[in-house]
Amino acid sequence: MRAVEREFAAVAAAATEASGHDEVARHSLGRALEALFDFGERLRTEPQLLEAFLQSRKLPWNKVTEANPYNGLVRLAFPNISKASVSQYSSVLRLAHDTKPATMGFVEWLGHGGGIAGRYGEARLYYNPGAHEVREDARRHRLALARDNLDRMAMSSRVKLIGGRRFIDGYATALVRIADGQAVIVAVLEQNEQKLEPVLLEFGPPEKARQQALVARPLSRLHEAVGLVSALTGDEVQKNERLILVENAMDDGAPICRVSSVCAAHTFPFARVTVPHHAAGIGPNGRYLLDAAGARRFVRAFPGVDEWSIEGPDNGQGACHLNSARCSVPLRPLEPSDRAPPLRTAARPMRHSKHLTLTVDAMTGYLRWIEGVRGRVAKRNLSRRQARPMPERLGLIPVGSAVAVTVEEEPNHEVSLFRLHAGGKIAPERWLSVRDLEAVCRALEPRDIQADGSFVDVEVADAGVALRTPLGGGAVLEVLLPCVISRGMDYAQICEELEPDDGAVPRGGRRRRVRDVA
Repeated sequence: MRAVEREFAAVAAAATEASGHDEVARHSLGRALEALFDFGERLRTEPQLLEAFLQSRKLPWNKVTEANPYNGLVRLAFPNISKASVSQYSSVLRLAHDTKPATMGFVEWLGHGGGIAGRYGEARLYYNPGAHEVREDARRHRLALARDNLDRMAMSSRVKLIGGRRFIDGYATALVRIADGQAVIVAVLEQNEQKLEPVLLEFGPPEKARQQALVARPLSRLHEAVGLVSALTGDEVQKNERLILVENAMDDGAPICRVSSVCAAHTFPFARVTVPHHAAGIGPNGRYLLDAAGARRFVRAFPGVDEWSIEGPDNGQGACHLNSARCSVPLRPLEPSDRAPPLRTAARPMRHSKHLTLTVDAMTGYLRWIEGVRGRVAKRNLSRRQARPMPERLGLIPVGSAVAVTVEEEPNHEVSLFRLHAGGKIAPERWLSVRDLEAVCRALEPRDIQADGSFVDVEVADAGVALRTPLGGGAVLEVLLPCVISRGMDYAQICEELEPDDGAVPRGGRRRRVRDVA
């Protein structure tokens, strides 16, 4: 072990020399990685010694390290680099171990492959080829969405191009001169599709494209539903964890799966996605809970290359798991013990009034506006050397055929939010939570989703705002935001206890259909 320690000390010294930002350090990095590679390759011939060396340096020996010991060796040799650099260096060293010809030196092999960046890209394809296919599918969908969006945008009148050049039909970048509100085309600069891609992609919603690329995969609808409910409702309400209820049911004789937020809090922001057909693996009447951490894991891991399935008892009862080759997320059945304290869901029935629309443009405008508000509050705090809190609630101001929002800190700055289909007064002392509305906009705006809805009365008038929108493929999203009714940020009551068998046979023995919330 002492000989190993002495050898590694020389490797670490080379790595330290290569850790600067000057030209000498950049040239030294290849040599430092070569020294680490040679050290690692010799150590790998004695697996027990390799394990003992890493453990002596307080690094765990697990499946990840066993598959690629350079994960640990890079961290030891380069202790001050970023996680991204650790991943890059260790992947390149692993690729060298698996593919470098024995007759070629490491630095020579590195140079032939385009340096560290080139070999890292090669490693990503080599060890995870399906991920490249997923990214390419998403890119193609995003370009198609971009062209569709551009074709529907308002355009200026046609102008004749001069100069005698012939152009193909399609999009191009051009140099335009603007004067007195009028524009003239000076020159067409580029029509090459590959070079235009970065510009075109700006007009294609990335989240919508990613979801379209995944739509043919098993459980893609469940992934979309869990992702939306998770993003719209947050992980915790009033110190109570928000859970996600996945339940199979029948709706007018047709099988459906509902994915809803539930919580033990008295009232909270609610979201539900209803998709056609049952989720396979949880039984025709299955009702299962997914905790916040599990939901995050499933949403993050699903876009990888693995196939996902729900696995559990054949009878659809008892514990299940959302499984892939590399990840397992538990689903636990809804139990009688979940009634102490009782879980709650959206109230029903409720009366709808003041029908409205929340457009994508309005969401974009709101997100820019609230960031501007926060920036100005922070600037004032700095200049006054005080720490006034950031705005928490939004005042609702009917303005003709729209509802604008404002904050008490800047009463003269407002932004239009909802488009009203007919006028109407809003009950006094009604606000919306900044956090709740921001969650809605950040979830829907990148996916290019517009929503219709209304104000709703539950126990009080204008207790909340309900939104509803189709998602494609027969799926429907419903959101219910409670209004804030006090300066203490108390919510209006919009929730009720979850039925023991919601949508099946509740108390009283009569089968009740789950009503829409919007």
